[in-house]
Amino acid sequence: MDISTLLGILIGFGALILGFILEGGHISALFLLPPAIIVFGGTFGAVFASFPLKEMKKFPTWIKIA
Repeated sequence: MDISTLLGILIGFGALILGFILEGGHISALFLLPPAIIVFGGTFGAVFASFPLKEMKKFPTWIKIA
């Protein structure tokens, strides 16, 4: 994984958490399982719907490259 990828992920999550806290949210609300399933499951499903199965079989390779 490239250092800029890791840095971008950390900055993104940091900004999300900071903005949430500044708006009065409780940090524990960000770590609930049902919303995580909705977000990540929906994202994964959208990616699967966007690419043919032939390309999705390369997914593990893409993860290693990222």
